[in-house]
Amino acid sequence: TQAGPARYPVGAQVALVIRTSTTSLRTMSTHTHVAETYSAKTQKFFRKRLKDLHARFASQLRGEAELVQKHGGGAKDVYEVYGDREMRAFETDSCEGLRGGEVQQISLREVRDAYLEPVGKAIEQLRKDVDRPLRVLEVGCGNATNLMLLNQRFPGVAFSGIDIAEGRIAEGRKYWGERLTSVELAQASATDLSLFADKSFDLVYSVCALEQIPYSLGDAVREMVRLADRRIVCVEPVFEFGNEAQRLYNVVSDQVRTLLPELVRQCTTVERHGLLPTLHNPLNPVGLLVATP
Repeated sequence: TQAGPARYPVGAQVALVIRTSTTSLRTMSTHTHVAETYSAKTQKFFRKRLKDLHARFASQLRGEAELVQKHGGGAKDVYEVYGDREMRAFETDSCEGLRGGEVQQISLREVRDAYLEPVGKAIEQLRKDVDRPLRVLEVGCGNATNLMLLNQRFPGVAFSGIDIAEGRIAEGRKYWGERLTSVELAQASATDLSLFADKSFDLVYSVCALEQIPYSLGDAVREMVRLADRRIVCVEPVFEFGNEAQRLYNVVSDQVRTLLPELVRQCTTVERHGLLPTLHNPLNPVGLLVATP
């Protein structure tokens, strides 16, 4: 479910993060109102996945199953050989996602629209406040599908994107063609964006990109803060927003789990908007955090 936005002074945020993070997984299932929010079918889905995740985690601890550890280099190697399959899937395929409290089939296009909605709202708001063309950067743009959609929706905005996988950027340029006209794309790591000067962009955002770099998240956030003049939008897994099964999934899969406290530490204010109402993977607690650098 999506909680309303809340603003906290930095000190209060730190205390809130500490209290939330030390709550047990089982207690958090009631804290996030799983029983009250999800249908009986969806509750059954989460209970089954939770049982499977407990078994998988126990096996990892015993050394019987491989312990997943995500590093930027490994992700780069995978993404370099993706080809155009993700873009083709975006146009035609669906997934078993979560929407309206129900696990159901959702088209990948609908999921993408839901993930980009808060980015679009931020752009609309900033256009009212800035009397020149906006400058917007996506960190971890992959094949630039997000930038293609935003570029079509917001003519006149100067969009840029970086990704660690140069081959993925090249595939995006080839597939989307003129729909990426005027969009600047460059190969770079999220942890080192020295090709850009401080405060180069009005808005810096990421969509399910930081989740892949749990061990260098602080460096990536530091670069986003350095480059953002007005706003940072993160559509990423937020450990504190998850229910018991979603949190354990983050642990077992070694997804990023410290985004909220990292933003709190480095930014002036952070708005906690809760989980997105539509999720590509019901077990991955993708939420919305909006920060002022």
